[in-house]
Amino acid sequence: LARKRYESTAVDEQFVRAALPKYRALFALVHATGADVSAALAMVGRDLSLPTLRCRVPGTKTAHRDRHDVEIDAWALPHLTELRTVLPAAPLVPGLTRSGAAAHHKHVGAALTVTDYTLRDARHSIAVRWRKAGRSFEEIARQLRTSVYHVATVYADFSDESDTRATDRATSADAPSAPLTIRKA
Repeated sequence: LARKRYESTAVDEQFVRAALPKYRALFALVHATGADVSAALAMVGRDLSLPTLRCRVPGTKTAHRDRHDVEIDAWALPHLTELRTVLPAAPLVPGLTRSGAAAHHKHVGAALTVTDYTLRDARHSIAVRWRKAGRSFEEIARQLRTSVYHVATVYADFSDESDTRATDRATSADAPSAPLTIRKA
């Protein structure tokens, strides 16, 4: 059974703003595309097209998941502008690891009092938000590079008029105006 933990765009943006500078671009990529963390860490400069709000996400598990184009949610653009200068063959986010990113994401979540929300859950946030916005199962499947059957099975109960389980606690009005200071414990 798929885990359906998700958050609003406002909460995802809070995670990005509250992250240490070295993690901001990675968090923005994952939260705004639904890419797997390993795939985002494998991206290089030529994979990102900020003018078109698209990127090519490398496959990480099978040939079926080979590089594919995905949309970047527009809210992430200000958090990705520093990546404009990355050379075509250079890593977008050098020196980071999956485990380090997961640990920092958990730390940021604790500071924001958003519990049990992992970087992996960002995939579900994209799928739920897109489904609630009326996007098709096919579009969501292309974005997440998974089967239409899987998307339809997991997200069929989400639509723009039905969802009482939303955890949309944050709004733009209560979003912090400045980044939080996160220190290593």
